[in-house]
Amino acid sequence: MAYPESRLQRGYAQLEMVQATVSTSVSTVTADSGTPFIAGMVGFQIRIDGAFYTIASFTSTTIVVLTTVIGTKNAVAAQVYYWGVIPHAAGVATVVAADCFLSTDLVLKPSRAIAQRPDKTGSYSQPVPGITKRGGTWRMRCTLAGSGSAGTAPDIDPFLVALFGKVATVVGGASVTYALEDGSPSLTLWDFNALAAADQQVAIGCIVTRATIEWGQDFAFIDLSGDAKYVLRSSAFSAEDATAKSGLTAFPTEPSTQTTAGTSVRGYKGTITLDAQTYTTFRSGRIEIAIARELDKAVWNSDYPGPVAGGLRSVSATLTHTDDDSANLLALKNKLLVGTPFDATIAIGATAGNIWTISLNDCIGEPADYGNGQTHRTADLAFSAYPTSATSKNEIALALT
Repeated sequence: MAYPESRLQRGYAQLEMVQATVSTSVSTVTADSGTPFIAGMVGFQIRIDGAFYTIASFTSTTIVVLTTVIGTKNAVAAQVYYWGVIPHAAGVATVVAADCFLSTDLVLKPSRAIAQRPDKTGSYSQPVPGITKRGGTWRMRCTLAGSGSAGTAPDIDPFLVALFGKVATVVGGASVTYALEDGSPSLTLWDFNALAAADQQVAIGCIVTRATIEWGQDFAFIDLSGDAKYVLRSSAFSAEDATAKSGLTAFPTEPSTQTTAGTSVRGYKGTITLDAQTYTTFRSGRIEIAIARELDKAVWNSDYPGPVAGGLRSVSATLTHTDDDSANLLALKNKLLVGTPFDATIAIGATAGNIWTISLNDCIGEPADYGNGQTHRTADLAFSAYPTSATSKNEIALALT
């Protein structure tokens, strides 16, 4: 008997999407290769030139018909986000070495709802319950680690796309920028263990509902979590139904090689700018993004949840600093006290190709919360970020430079 070791765990992440070509009438979309569209895609989203449209109908092969026709134009490339389907080619998973990411924690957890039967039995003993809806949850924690090359996305790019709602804007040799969109791209997450006999896992239809970035210690970290359509395990693959198998004909083995890039960011290096003033007295901080995305758990005639529905997004931050009596800091505290908006920029890291710059707009906060230690007095500054207008969707952006 062998015992799987957690240190032998490796994760892989793939966006659930298909590269396709849009017709000149912008009413149909054809996959560039293969037959990736399977039953259940009605209601999914397709992204064309940065906008999202709802799928009304499709064939089981390559054609997707949109509910919205946006005019005649030249055929263009598109990315079809197809929630809840493992990226595959003719039933074979397409997970590759470049999909690998390093993490300190990766947990994929399947779930089955247990419904207690309400009938009276003439006894205090409960009747056998019914097993109902399937689902799953996931979480991942890793150090912030850029690619090491300016203009190249980090290994956790799929997570950031799923978090922010659209693919990054890349300027070659300069930057990778993630801006907000109201879409909800999904992920397929693989949890492989180097021990071949161990139970391998894949989480399908993963959505991001919460993310936290923390800094101030030796390393900076990001935590992400959310819900999943289902978590499939290799040991149970043959007994699963077609929906759980999600287009696969066999559970794959881990890629023989892994490709990861970059080094972890030092969590105590960078710059913090609040209300146009740069400070050196901040000791640590955290930013949290929470999105009320949820899977539809009331799908008729299905044991599985349905596609994601969006909800309100909130962005909040808490920064801890060594207190002082500087005029700029006193002015900032007064803004927090009376609720006057200000902008914030937190740059974590100091090495080109591995600087994570978070921009927060129209921040409104709470009065400073003081703490008295044995040496220095500290103060926690807590605030939330908001868009600059009702249609801007710019309360937060992330740039890697």
